[in-house]
Amino acid sequence: MTYDYHVSSENKTGYNSPLITNDTLNIVESANYWVQGGMPRCKIVIGFATYGKTERHGFKLANPNSKDVSVGAPASSPANATQFVQSPGDAAYFEFCEMIAKGAKDHYDPIAQAPSLIQKGEWFSYDNVKSFKKKLKWLKSQAFGGAFVWALDYDDFNGKCTGNKDGIYPLIGTIARLLGKFKRPLVSVADIIKAKNLKNN
Repeated sequence: MTYDYHVSSENKTGYNSPLITNDTLNIVESANYWVQGGMPRCKIVIGFATYGKTERHGFKLANPNSKDVSVGAPASSPANATQFVQSPGDAAYFEFCEMIAKGAKDHYDPIAQAPSLIQKGEWFSYDNVKSFKKKLKWLKSQAFGGAFVWALDYDDFNGKCTGNKDGIYPLIGTIARLLGKFKRPLVSVADIIKAKNLKNN
């Protein structure tokens, strides 16, 4: 699972599913942990989130007037429940589209490959088509086995996101388009022997 890296109890904002960060709580480090442990790359499947945080992971900023969208800003508690998901700190991708359309300030971190936004004193980390594309490009370059999502119904199933040229299910569709033509490498006998030897040492 390569999401849910940060929770609201940390009292500061943190990305839900960053590709790279200054610490080990990111997708690259998690995947490399398994590779270094002997797991064949073709057996590793990377998780993609169609939500912004879950189970109390959205953040209320300690200063509700803050415009600071950066990671690590002081936070005090979970964000309020949204209209559709109705769980504190949890919002679906299509809800983020609505927040942005209504004036929420968004930001994209080109290192973490993670968007975030502020709305009414609440900070959210989420994923969008751009971040999915960057993470999928990395996934393919590393020859990992594939991708999975949590959850289908949190994607934009009505195709209502502003400026969405990708139609319905833009996030899941991005995975299908970018990995659909991807030929998964076969596991070589040498890889299996190497993995077995690492396990036995």
